Amino acid sequence: MLVDRSSVGRMGVFRGALLVLILGMAVLCVGWFLIAGSHYIAYRMGQRVVVDKGLYYPYSVAVDGHGNVYVADSRHNRVLKETPSGEGYIQSNVVVGLALSFGTALDNDGHLTEGAKRGEVDRPYGLAVDGDGDVYISDYGNDRVLKETPSGHTYTQTVVTTDVQSPYGLAVDNHGSVYIADYGRNRVTKESPSGGNYVESVVAGSGLRGPEGVAVDREGNVYIADSDNDRVLKESVLGTGYVESTLVDDMASPRGVAVDGSGNVYIVSYEDGNVYKEAFSNGHYVQTRLATMVSLYYPRGIAVDGSDRLYIADSGHHRVVMQQRTQGYAWVAR
Repeated sequence: MLVDRSSVGRMGVFRGALLVLILGMAVLCVGWFLIAGSHYIAYRMGQRVVVDKGLYYPYSVAVDGHGNVYVADSRHNRVLKETPSGEGYIQSNVVVGLALSFGTALDNDGHLTEGAKRGEVDRPYGLAVDGDGDVYISDYGNDRVLKETPSGHTYTQTVVTTDVQSPYGLAVDNHGSVYIADYGRNRVTKESPSGGNYVESVVAGSGLRGPEGVAVDREGNVYIADSDNDRVLKESVLGTGYVESTLVDDMASPRGVAVDGSGNVYIVSYEDGNVYKEAFSNGHYVQTRLATMVSLYYPRGIAVDGSDRLYIADSGHHRVVMQQRTQGYAWVAR
């Protein structure tokens, strides 16, 4: 056994089979484990994953080009960043002093502090991150979308828009335009940066019912999880507008959608707990249901990185799981 006490979050590494007591349940775990106070690091099939026991209904997940994973911990009213570090991750809050619903706050180390302004974030339901590391948050309870710009070890907050009602999913393109699933108004909007502000346009509205997920590909085509209509739409760019087509019909409440660099689309079905891939080939999509090594319970958000790893906000199990393209699932955060 190797023990490393040189830094916070890295206290013990165990190799082989290990019986771990988690929240009162004995679980037989095989592989590498890093025991670290409030969370532990598990290794499955050679992949490192961080587990945080404090998640409560994570609604959304995002990943940047450096492998940092962002989690919208909705009922704790916070957004977490999991930064890869050596054999594990270092966890921090995206915003220092992110207020909880009862007026208590968390500092950047996750410790409770008193006296923060009430209602700083109320149920963050959607997340996106751009190439510069700016994090976009749909502040559902406050009817707004925020932008958090890294500034040293903290973030500077600006408001993208307040012209939304109960916003859910977010996406951002290579030009910094933000796409919003405006759940309460049954539409998807685009906020295009212009002179330090944003100009709003409507991507889709007619016929939508409760859109929750949105994604955008390299060409600017937009994918919408039209949740209450049990379908996923594709809005293909044509001139200055879009042409709408139905990518998937009759799916059990799709909540999250993501698209990879090859144009393949990934969808989480909230009601049946499955993940679907719509593979793009020769101008058509072919659907497959991805095999799961763990059961998903009311999954909501999904993200994909440049190595085709999928990150899923498994909200009913209060965790985020990661799946390799050719390997199984592993916990990212719980």
